[in-house]
Amino acid sequence: MSAQPQGAEKGLSPLLAVNFADSLGYTIVMPFLVYLVMQWGGDAIVFSLVSAAFSAFQIMGSPLLGRWSDTWGRKPILLLSEAGSLLSWLLALAAFYVPMTTLMDVDSSLLGKFTLTLPLLLLFVARSLDGLTGGSVSVANAYVADISAPDQLKANFGKLSASANAGEVLGPTLAAVLVGTALGYELPVLAAAAMCFVTVLLIWFRLPDSQPRVAGVSQAVPGAISVSTGRNGSRCDRLPSVESVLTICRLPRIFPLLSAAFLVNLAFSIFYIAMPVYVAQELNWSPQKMALFFAIMSLVMIIVEGPVLRRVSAVVSDVVLISTGGLVLGLGFMLLDTRLDSTVFAAAVLIAIGNGLMWPLLVALLSEKAGEQQGAVQGLVGSSGAIASVIGLLLGGILYGSLQGWLFIVSSNLTFVVMLMALWAKRSESR
Repeated sequence: MSAQPQGAEKGLSPLLAVNFADSLGYTIVMPFLVYLVMQWGGDAIVFSLVSAAFSAFQIMGSPLLGRWSDTWGRKPILLLSEAGSLLSWLLALAAFYVPMTTLMDVDSSLLGKFTLTLPLLLLFVARSLDGLTGGSVSVANAYVADISAPDQLKANFGKLSASANAGEVLGPTLAAVLVGTALGYELPVLAAAAMCFVTVLLIWFRLPDSQPRVAGVSQAVPGAISVSTGRNGSRCDRLPSVESVLTICRLPRIFPLLSAAFLVNLAFSIFYIAMPVYVAQELNWSPQKMALFFAIMSLVMIIVEGPVLRRVSAVVSDVVLISTGGLVLGLGFMLLDTRLDSTVFAAAVLIAIGNGLMWPLLVALLSEKAGEQQGAVQGLVGSSGAIASVIGLLLGGILYGSLQGWLFIVSSNLTFVVMLMALWAKRSESR
């Protein structure tokens, strides 16, 4: 194992700042995105398509960026990812200035009835571009693994999640304020672009590069499909082949952890598509009220993933915390269909507690078992999460018309499965 570059430990602070700014830039738009889609001619299914575009293109981009980061270093790939996000938000901002031209009227039993307009198409393209270059999460996870001592790994992943949640608290709060201005929805989109610009500057000037843990050796998994970059004879990996995926899954305990992460992502994807449409159409919430819901949820996550998780993880095993988080998360999803504001906000607290206990430990366990395959494993985590997002967002959009609030029960059952998987793993370890 090679020593890390001098000063690499200092990279955690600017990376946390980048993670915060990146999260703020996205969540400041999230509370009113469904209203914007409907204003430009879309419906629930179109909202799911726009939301799924990011994840669908991330399936292609995340593994590639993760493997590039193994070869070229984390910093240049993070810079590339954030520059792509900046361009995508500039395209979304341009959608406010193009004419409201009708491109197509759709009336389908499967897709529903909606109008495809030029601003709506531009918004779809913007989300697709952001997904294609949106591998920053997997690269950031690999960066943290590079610079963290083994006994600090869980704590640093908790800090990474907490920094993102801090942005998720401030983002919806700012959205509630900015939407009420004369510029309406346009100002939060402008703020999102500004946040991406800040992240580019932070990476360029403040973030030291790190190297994979094995010096001079690519961490790409054997069997991955490679192509020449045409520069100095170096090579990079494209999407992982079936052989490379199987190689990763054969690593000890990786497959059940990947499966659990997939189910959690699937449950949250259904939630994220059903929740905005549900509260906008069934509960008649304003964007400001929806922003308050997400702000409360994120604030509780910060508390749980920070001081709470540090204390309880010292005395309680990971699998017990993961199973407990699955139970609490499932109960939170169940409460969403009560149609009472008080219980819906209570559900936000339970969802935050459950996810705050479960997700950082899942990511940390995956990193522990990845060994020298950090970039490859984190890239596969990103792509499998993107697949779960595409399935959940599209399925949620298609089924919402017939199920409405019952979709939250689907999310609940998925998290209960994760709880049972964790309990089974605990029983297997004790034998």
